[in-house]
Amino acid sequence: MEQAGRAHLSLIAAMAPNGRIYVAGQDQPFTSEDIVWFLNKLCGRYGKRDMLLIWDGAAIHCS
Repeated sequence: MEQAGRAHLSLIAAMAPNGRIYVAGQDQPFTSEDIVWFLNKLCGRYGKRDMLLIWDGAAIHCS
């Protein structure tokens, strides 16, 4: 049996009210700065509208 290695893929996604999906991915864990960057991009696109964030229990969501 062969191991696949230690490859890493982190994804973050958002769904707009119109059903459009926004996804960002990288080959390393997301940092707090990465999350802020993603949210700023969303706010730049939908800033004048209300936004609902749903977080899971990941530690990155507490930083």
